[in-house]
Amino acid sequence: MKYGADPSGSPCQGLSAQTSPIQLARALRWREMIDAMRPHMTNASLTALRDPPKLRWKVGTYELNRRIELARTEHYADKLSGGVLIARISVDASGNPIGCNLNPGSGSDPFDRTVCSHALLVTKWFAAKDEYGEPVAGEGSIRILMPKVNTQDTKYQ
Repeated sequence: MKYGADPSGSPCQGLSAQTSPIQLARALRWREMIDAMRPHMTNASLTALRDPPKLRWKVGTYELNRRIELARTEHYADKLSGGVLIARISVDASGNPIGCNLNPGSGSDPFDRTVCSHALLVTKWFAAKDEYGEPVAGEGSIRILMPKVNTQDTKYQ
């Protein structure tokens, strides 16, 4: 660093590689070394060190999709056809989902509340991580595809 080395690694390597000096220090939770490297990093590199919450397992999203499809076909099929919903899930430092909103929403508040209640119930998360690799609260997201409904199909009428 004394001679201008970048703690985040070479530009072609980037922060995603676990071999950059800052990522190695972060993995080892070597706070003093991270603090020594931080002044030599750009704001963008420092922001990239923070990890958002991540889903623990995909099974929860399969169950979530199943529940959403049931709710949609039972109550909202004529209005909610096609597009993508983004569920923004607030996750505490222990990885527990504690809040949800849809952005964009579906246009149906009851359906949006149903989606969020199911998302909070069935998904499991790893907490977000700060620059030091310590768990913190954060916001994760789930993309929910809304397939186009064939209104000629009697299943949806």
